[in-house]
Amino acid sequence: MQSRDSVYNYSYSLKQQRRSDIFFGLIYILVIFLLCISILTFLIFPVSVASQSMQPKLSGGEIVFATPLASPQKENSLNIPFFSSILHCVPLNRGDIVILAPKYHEKTTVWQKIVIKVVRFVTFQKYDPITSSKFVSQNYCLRRLVAMPGDTVYLKNYVLYVKPADQNHSLTEFELTNTAYDLLVEEFKPEWHEKGEFSGNLDPIVLGENEYFVLADNRSHGVDSRYWGAVKSDKIAGKIILRFWPFSKFSAF
Repeated sequence: MQSRDSVYNYSYSLKQQRRSDIFFGLIYILVIFLLCISILTFLIFPVSVASQSMQPKLSGGEIVFATPLASPQKENSLNIPFFSSILHCVPLNRGDIVILAPKYHEKTTVWQKIVIKVVRFVTFQKYDPITSSKFVSQNYCLRRLVAMPGDTVYLKNYVLYVKPADQNHSLTEFELTNTAYDLLVEEFKPEWHEKGEFSGNLDPIVLGENEYFVLADNRSHGVDSRYWGAVKSDKIAGKIILRFWPFSKFSAF
């Protein structure tokens, strides 16, 4: 009895069929790959919460989904208005939890960004094949968007007070958002300097064009705009829209 391989050696039509199957199999894999890249780039991507900086809302080890459609239009962007309106169609509001891109992200090539997106997708944002760092400012992180361009802000007892450009009075961060959230303030350690990155007070500053103020919900743990200063629009890679894991906490934002 002839083996299947020996049949292929004598049958031209079977050889052609096998080549055709291999070709269309590769095309199928390529289409799936391009579809995944498109979804990762334009629609939604998973993020693994890596720290306790967003407690009590989010805890380390949870998995959430973010959409880049909520990222603000970049400064000096050359986007065509029609496509720009599609790429930024999800509103970005005060109180949203946003994902901040690391500094190196701006210097990577297109192909490097594609590799980063694929690997970070399958590892739930836990591994980056291009570079990694132990420093928070060099990695993707989640923070609460609390003030917008043109706002005047100051911090008192860990609560942010905001005066929007079109208003005459300052209100707390909670009064200016429809998103309900709580803060976590742990006991202040004596060795921490009051003017350090975990300070509960901050002198008034005015946010410029394309500048946003972000804070950790765990005000005594997460490094944020108290340390970095205002973040530019090109640092905001999207906002969190869904908590996927654990299933017992499945919820939309």
